[in-house]
Amino acid sequence: ITQLACGDSHSLVSCEGGKVYSWGRSDYGQLGWEGGYKEPFSIGLVEGIPTNKEVQSVAAGALHSACIVDYELYTFGWGLYGQLGHGEVGNERKARKVEALTGVGMILEGGRKFQSVKQVACGTWHTFVVSTTGDLYGFGWNKFGQIVSESPSESEQFFLPKLVHLSDNEVKHVSCGSRHTAVSFANSEICLFGNICCFNNDGYCLEMDVDGDDYRKNQVAYGQFSNYPPTFLIWKSKANVTPNGYSRIHCRHHFSNRWCTVIST
Repeated sequence: ITQLACGDSHSLVSCEGGKVYSWGRSDYGQLGWEGGYKEPFSIGLVEGIPTNKEVQSVAAGALHSACIVDYELYTFGWGLYGQLGHGEVGNERKARKVEALTGVGMILEGGRKFQSVKQVACGTWHTFVVSTTGDLYGFGWNKFGQIVSESPSESEQFFLPKLVHLSDNEVKHVSCGSRHTAVSFANSEICLFGNICCFNNDGYCLEMDVDGDDYRKNQVAYGQFSNYPPTFLIWKSKANVTPNGYSRIHCRHHFSNRWCTVIST
């Protein structure tokens, strides 16, 4: 096993040899194999992805899934809010390639093939991917501002991948919670947006500047910075918060009845 991803009620693993397996609930096709919705206690091979190719990333949202195989994105499961990236509303019971991302990323020597994307993250209603050139693309529902735009609203949805520019620095990693997103950059900068809160490994809130106010507090991390109705926030940490930079960020759907972000150093 090379990678593991867990959704609300289903899980995926990638294995050496380029295979992706899944198990759990499949009401909307989030397992990616025929019969999965009839056999919730069985482990099946995800259908629709190339065989014998390297798997770069797997992700599981609440009711949809995604995997990157040979640097191309495949999604399946619940697609009501555009979180599958195919430009339409509908569920997919088998993995389907996101054609809209063809041509992004790094072009191989000779110019015949693109290495498009390298990492994917799934929330409840939205999905983000990082390209091989460090660009960020998001799609799905933007009610809480979890996909950056000037005026997030309940009706705003992106059915195709949208280029999201947050910094001139290369994107290193992205993670999606239920209602928020976190992005880390090569210079150790972090950006959070949506319905968010944030803390570090010691259980303390990190510095946050919103509308000119400094929220540097030494308190347990359960404090939620944007209460309902959510406020659209973008937070950028100072690049020298940790001497070694951030290794990864993790967004969870619920934590003590709040949405949270964990930063690994």
